Amino acid sequence: MLVSKSREQGTHYENIAAAAQAVKTKADLANFIRSLNVEKVSQPVTKHLYNPPYMENDPAQMEAGMMLRNELVIDRLSQLPNRSQTLKQDISNLEAQIKQLQEAVESMERLQRR
Repeated sequence: MLVSKSREQGTHYENIAAAAQAVKTKADLANFIRSLNVEKVSQPVTKHLYNPPYMENDPAQMEAGMMLRNELVIDRLSQLPNRSQTLKQDISNLEAQIKQLQEAVESMERLQRR
């Protein structure tokens, strides 16, 4: 019994080793990349110009176009944490509604049994 189990296990590991040795990484990666469907980007990529940090003592940076002090810049990425919090609240509300509906269904089933 033990001998047969050990033989089965040995053949299993030999098959795994043969499969691992048969892997051709470059060919497999090339085939995998070819099989991927590249979707077109639905949103245009926005490029942001780099502005060095504002230094009050530097007269070269005193131009009107370069000053961004005390301004609020709203970016789509800055709204992601708020959206995740609202989604979590929606999940908890939906779970509470599901529990209430399940309890209502159970009470209706009990009434029908009577």
